[in-house]
Amino acid sequence: MIVYRESERTVTTGPLLSELQQGLRAQAMRRIPLHGPATDLLIEFGELEAALADRLLPTRDGWPPTLRLARRISVGIGHLFRCAWRGIPSDQAPVRPEALLGALRTLVQLPLPRTLTLRAPEGYTHYGLYPETYLEAARRFSGEHPASHAVVVGLRSIGTSLSAVVTAELEAAGWSVSSLTLRPRGAVHDRRIDLTRELACRLAADAAWWVVVDEGPGMSGSSFCGTAEGLEALGVPSARITFFCSWDPDPGTLTSPRARARWTTHRRLWVPFEEVWPRLEDAPFRDLSGGAWRQTLGYGPAAVHPHHERRKLLCAEPRARGDLRLFRFAGLGHYGRGKLSRAHLLAEAGFTPPLVGWNHGFIVESFLRGRPLRALSAQPGFLAQVSRYLACIYKEFAVGEAIDLEQNLAMMRENVAELLGDAWAARVDPPAERHRNLLCDQIAVAVDGRMLPHEWIRTRGGWFKTDALDHHDDHFFTGRQDIAWDLAGCAVELGLSDGALATLLQSYVRRSGDRGVAARLPFYNVAYLACRGAYAVFAVRTLGDSPERAGFAALGEKYREGLKAAILRLQRTGERRG
Repeated sequence: MIVYRESERTVTTGPLLSELQQGLRAQAMRRIPLHGPATDLLIEFGELEAALADRLLPTRDGWPPTLRLARRISVGIGHLFRCAWRGIPSDQAPVRPEALLGALRTLVQLPLPRTLTLRAPEGYTHYGLYPETYLEAARRFSGEHPASHAVVVGLRSIGTSLSAVVTAELEAAGWSVSSLTLRPRGAVHDRRIDLTRELACRLAADAAWWVVVDEGPGMSGSSFCGTAEGLEALGVPSARITFFCSWDPDPGTLTSPRARARWTTHRRLWVPFEEVWPRLEDAPFRDLSGGAWRQTLGYGPAAVHPHHERRKLLCAEPRARGDLRLFRFAGLGHYGRGKLSRAHLLAEAGFTPPLVGWNHGFIVESFLRGRPLRALSAQPGFLAQVSRYLACIYKEFAVGEAIDLEQNLAMMRENVAELLGDAWAARVDPPAERHRNLLCDQIAVAVDGRMLPHEWIRTRGGWFKTDALDHHDDHFFTGRQDIAWDLAGCAVELGLSDGALATLLQSYVRRSGDRGVAARLPFYNVAYLACRGAYAVFAVRTLGDSPERAGFAALGEKYREGLKAAILRLQRTGERRG
């Protein structure tokens, strides 16, 4: 099945390094670095270091001089970040700002690749992973052992910057540290490390405590455990290997058999978000993450995958009695700030709750009390608000690039085959080809991507969309699409009758001027159902005995039946076009 998508961007190396130099100089001029800019530097240089390592070492990890220098800079930025978090003058850190700037100038002068492909670090962009928690875990680790020697291994991608802050904390506590990054390779359930002879010999001779740093574990656990297995093959005792992770699952839930057998062999060290949040926002909060918002806010049994939910916090407004603020995790650094303009526009247009501000990766909204959408027929004016909303998305958030039709077709073929079988998948291509010219002419839009009924609430002020900022930019398939994707989502998720859909389309076309959308909709009905149906099956397979499983099983059957009907409609419209 195709459920996820790669979230990557290609950058020109020289200008990116110049921006990092400028940011570093600004921080070096301050006695105590600023926390926000230090976080930006940590994330952005970590992305660059990981991309550089992947470019220079595409098949096997080694330790060339360029990467040694990049690692020195990452660790130096880790010290800067630590000083900002702890309120320590940067000239008291083991790595001084002037030395860090000198190392960065040396890196700029090397013959580097002209462009690099950066992978978005999912923990920072989607899941509210704060590097401060890894600083606290490293402080806990150093407090449990006399200062000694450690080898800190960051697993690329996000483990690059996380391992830099772990290294910085240990060095500040008096440890000597060898720090490097590795890329576990292979199938998702069978990751392994592959080292050059030189690096393997070097690591085998480095008797020490060993710390493996990464986000996760993910569903399989194989990146952590495959790395530990590789280190043991070099002679590292398993008792000397500690995992620095973001949570500690029941090993029985890991999908890799090797990881299930190995997970508890090694110590796991993690610090929850709740231990650092009071330092970031001095207000009591109620955690609505992982689907907890349903019971708290009276939303009923909407099916959610807890691991895929963004962090949400409900906090009291400190300056107004009884008022509440909703904190939605948008992303650390530039990933979150880039959503502010969209948030402002939609809030000012009256489509989303009023915007209060931005706080350490969270977009902060006024909390609106209301009722989620139930029976569509009983909600006058709702379809008019939806048409206004989608017309706004279409006109304001075009991204200036063509739709990736081949990517959509590949997803449809694979997911339809998985959901309905090869015979049904074979029915998709001929009518899709007849629609090709019509579909290829469209410009991609940063769509809503989540037109589920419980995401609309009715308040005294009218209808509001509660989640509208980033499903076009998460790591699931939707991405940037034709606006017809959202209209198909309305038709499917809101259960629109033919008459209601015609009313919505007529109102949308009048407001947007997008006169060809009705002709494109049959294709996107199939695409949407193939995508959501595959996600429902994926959720059933990964939720184990969770109560959420039954909800997704029911959704999967709904999407399968809808997909059959949508493919038949696409065939009929394709025949008419032919």
